[in-house]
Amino acid sequence: MSPRWAELTRGAIALPLAPAPQNLPGFPTLMAHAREYHRTPPRPQTWRDPVRGDVLHCPCEPGAGAPVPGRYCSSAQRLLMAGRRCGHCGEVIETGPLVFIGIIGRPATIAPPLHTACARAAVRVFPRLLSVPNAVVTEAADYALYERRLTALDDGRARYTYPRIDLDGNAERGVLDLLVVVPDTRNSIPVAHWHSDAVTAADAHGRSAGTEVAKR
Repeated sequence: MSPRWAELTRGAIALPLAPAPQNLPGFPTLMAHAREYHRTPPRPQTWRDPVRGDVLHCPCEPGAGAPVPGRYCSSAQRLLMAGRRCGHCGEVIETGPLVFIGIIGRPATIAPPLHTACARAAVRVFPRLLSVPNAVVTEAADYALYERRLTALDDGRARYTYPRIDLDGNAERGVLDLLVVVPDTRNSIPVAHWHSDAVTAADAHGRSAGTEVAKR
């Protein structure tokens, strides 16, 4: 008989599983989530950490090889999330908003934040984002981190619990694979509007700069 889904323990909250659009074919996969390309992808390994308990480690080289849509290098993803690093360029986001591209109505994401410029680059490279009616951009100043821990496999379906990161007792709540972000704001705008506003602002800046040059 398949094990039951362990009930959410104290300090844990129910969150969505994998948010779109990162898990949809044809959408951008983050550079830092790349797996080395093999005919048989490397099998993640569960290591026992004395503090964090069972932790999933991916035996690949982060940033190397070809990205696989919908697949995350668990080791690299946790480092990006915990370090407030951009999922596109890998650098720390020290100033400016933390940008997330996701789906309206989903307050949580497993995709690391992006610099504003990196998010705009992603939209330019993958214009299909502009045609998704419920795709949104969320700009946040900060975020809360949760651990995604596998508690059971129920008829082949993974079941998770989501405790806040580094709580006492998390080590006994299942296997840690990814970190989950909840941005500190729910103010999101459609990707198409966000992109259009950025293009308009860039055009206005260009015209203003041209006028100044002409005056000189």
